[in-house]
Amino acid sequence: CTPVLKALVNEQAQPIKPEEWKAIRKALDLRFSQYVTRLQTFCPLTDTDLELCCLLKLGLSNQRVASLLSIEESSVTKRKVRLKKELMKHPGALAKQDSLDEWLQNF
Repeated sequence: CTPVLKALVNEQAQPIKPEEWKAIRKALDLRFSQYVTRLQTFCPLTDTDLELCCLLKLGLSNQRVASLLSIEESSVTKRKVRLKKELMKHPGALAKQDSLDEWLQNF
């Protein structure tokens, strides 16, 4: 795991700054077989949705994601519901009964 990704998993990590996302996406692509690139090809996502996907790929809890994004935990839950609905529109994506977190971790 790269230092960039290790830092995100560290409970002491500070909220992510906008300029750090490029390095995070690159690290995820390197570590997980072009994860970000494949995800963007599979389904066009907003930057905020893609950021959420990146953090969920690492298996982070809603509470941890909220802390890193400087938002409320309830906002993470709402974003995940909207993201799942968006992904379900695409053939080969997760089904309604599937877990978004698990699907993204296995993508």
